[in-house]
Amino acid sequence: VPFPLRRRHLAAALGMSGTHVARSLAELAAQGFARLEEDMLAILDPAALTAFCGYVPMPDEIGRRVML
Repeated sequence: VPFPLRRRHLAAALGMSGTHVARSLAELAAQGFARLEEDMLAILDPAALTAFCGYVPMPDEIGRRVML
């Protein structure tokens, strides 16, 4: 997907240093989860990235209430 944000933007939004963002992005690439290059973000293995992050989606009925 198009991803116009730069590392400095990610660092500011996440409260991280630019160095930490660079290391985190390198780790995501090394693990084969995602790659960021030339203004494009490629999620290479969505299921593995989801598991690595510990993401658990909200049940639909809760999600609908949150969206209101």
